[in-house]
Amino acid sequence: MISFNNCLSTLVIKQKKTESKNLIHIKFSFPNCYIFYGFMFYCLLTSFCFAKDTDWSYEGRKLPQDKWQNNPLYLGCKLGNQQSPINISPRQAQQSEATKFTTQYVMAKGVNISIEQHSFQISYPRGSILEINNKKYQLELIRFKTPAENMINSNREIMEAQLFHKDSNGDILIMSIFFTEGLSSSMLTTLVRNLPNEPGKAYFLSNIDVNALLPKDLSSYQFDGSLTVPPCTQGVRWIVLKQTMPVTKSHVDAMRRITKSNARNAQEINDRLIIE
Repeated sequence: MISFNNCLSTLVIKQKKTESKNLIHIKFSFPNCYIFYGFMFYCLLTSFCFAKDTDWSYEGRKLPQDKWQNNPLYLGCKLGNQQSPINISPRQAQQSEATKFTTQYVMAKGVNISIEQHSFQISYPRGSILEINNKKYQLELIRFKTPAENMINSNREIMEAQLFHKDSNGDILIMSIFFTEGLSSSMLTTLVRNLPNEPGKAYFLSNIDVNALLPKDLSSYQFDGSLTVPPCTQGVRWIVLKQTMPVTKSHVDAMRRITKSNARNAQEINDRLIIE
């Protein structure tokens, strides 16, 4: 049997900077460790494995975000060079026709709302599509961040809804909508009235329409990034909408009383291209 401590003690990671990207060179002293770390890095580069809520936190004693990389499975949170969220500077964004997309979202007859990854999550049934660059992505779930994770010109809004999509190849696309203080939609009011108060609980809600979260103007910033929770998997396409939507402050407060602050700190943009 391979000893975790032995493997861990023989892992050597060196980072070599080139003109185009960072290369991570890995050397093992024991051949048996190849299988162990091969699986570990497969997890980092794909959505095969997911961190559990009990493994980490945003602040406090339970592996806070500045120490996520202390878990070997979450090294990508530290070593990745396309991490999310980011602070978008509109002056650095480049114009591109590639940002055009369409949505074909339908009302869900029923959804479950639960707490996953320290966030309120709606599991959305299949049938709602986002299409961009001739690729179709299925909407799978919606998560709410309080406060927002992504920022524009260092401005952090009080809430961000993240719509997770996948295409037929398993590629992930996340569309982000910012919320500012105002009057909540009837959909958000329904959600807040039915919030589970701890992980492991879920409530069934009927007739939930994701379109109620979307602004009329779908102009956006787009870039490559990562999941914002461990293992911080990269290769995620982000669409961050420019126009905001309203939410009642008391509704945001109700969410935060249960999940606490659940926003990852802004990460370095490095040499990423941001288009609009």
